[in-house]
Amino acid sequence: MRRFETNSTLAIALTILTIAGLLPLYIGLDRTPLPWADEVEFASTAISVRNGNPAIPSVLSGFPQTGRFDLFYGPVGIRLGATWMTLFGVNMWSWRSLSFAGGILVIVFSALLAYSLGARSPVPAAAACLVAFTIALGGRINSGRLDTITVALELMALTLLVVSLTSRGWRRCLVSVLAGGCVAAAALSTPRALPFCVGLFVGALVLLFRRKDLLGAFLPAVVLAVSAFQIWIHSQGWGILTWVRFMANTVHGNEGDIS
Repeated sequence: MRRFETNSTLAIALTILTIAGLLPLYIGLDRTPLPWADEVEFASTAISVRNGNPAIPSVLSGFPQTGRFDLFYGPVGIRLGATWMTLFGVNMWSWRSLSFAGGILVIVFSALLAYSLGARSPVPAAAACLVAFTIALGGRINSGRLDTITVALELMALTLLVVSLTSRGWRRCLVSVLAGGCVAAAALSTPRALPFCVGLFVGALVLLFRRKDLLGAFLPAVVLAVSAFQIWIHSQGWGILTWVRFMANTVHGNEGDIS
C-alpha cells in the first residue's frame, strides 16, 4: 500500500513538472519563435485550401510555377490545418496551437504506449515527462510545422497495434483497423513518415515469422493503410510508379518541384 502511494505521488509530481515545463511555451505561443519559412508556407497553403483554392501557398502566388503542396506532403496536415483555422480563426496563435496540440498528443501517447507495453505508475508519467523535455519536441511543439501531428499519429498507431496484439476476436480487428487509419494518416501528412511505415511493416513481418497466430492483429491495419494510400494516389490520376517518379523529381529539385 505504501509503495502504491509513493508511486502515485511520484506520477503526480512528474505530471505537474511536465505541465509546468509546457506552460511557458503555450503562453508565448504567438511570440516565440519568430515566424520562419516552413511555417509561413504551410499556413498559407492551409489558408488557400480554407478559401476553396488549390493547396498552393498564397504567399507564392507570384510564382506561377509553384505546384500543389499536397501532392508531395499529402492532404492530411494541410486539410487539418484548414479546418483548424476555420474553427479557431486565421492568426499565428491559431496555427501554432495546432502544432502545440500535436505535441500534447505525442506526450500523452508516449505515456499510453508505455502503459500498453505493461509499464505501471510512475513509468508512463516518467515517459511523458522525458518526451516533453526532449530537444526534438521542444523545438517543434510551437514551431508552426506539423511534424508533431505526424509523430502523434505514429505513436497512436504503435499504441493501437500493441493493444491489438493483446486483444482477441472482433476487438482485435477493430483496433487493428484504427491503427491502419493512423498509419495511413501519418503517411499522407508528410513523406517523412514513410520510413516509419516501412519499418513498422518489416517489424510486423519479423514478428509474424515467429508468431503466425498474430496475423489478425496486423492484416486489417495493412489492408486499410495500403488501400487509403492507393485511393489518394489514384484520386490524383496517378499510378504508383507515377507517384514514385514525381516524389523523386521533387526531392531532387527537378520537374514537379513545389518551390
